[in-house]
Amino acid sequence: RRYRRSLVFTSDVRWCYHNLDSARTVMQVDPKTEHPIPKLIAGGPGSVHRPAQSLTITRNLSKQLGIQTFIPRSHLFGLLPLALLEDYHFWQNEDGTIVGTQPPRVRSSAKMDSVVYIFLQPSEAL
Repeated sequence: RRYRRSLVFTSDVRWCYHNLDSARTVMQVDPKTEHPIPKLIAGGPGSVHRPAQSLTITRNLSKQLGIQTFIPRSHLFGLLPLALLEDYHFWQNEDGTIVGTQPPRVRSSAKMDSVVYIFLQPSEAL
């Protein structure tokens, strides 16, 4: 069994790359001026998602690349701009790097082929 994260809540829509339903404004006190400022939040942090059946798709294009695992768009909502999610399919390599490749429908209409590379840096414990 694999557990995947998905975006269900954002405390500030300015820093989120996906539109969530039920956006609402809350007032937050600015620590510098102590005046209330509006802040737009969306989603629900307490929402419960029941386990559901899923499918993990892997591919092995070459020995050099190794096994790659497909990352569904829904698992990247809020992390990458929607424009990238619409035009690329993302695969995670064994070393953790992520490669975005254009599907044939995009490649045929694009002026130039392109690939997106995402390199993840491990963070120190918080």
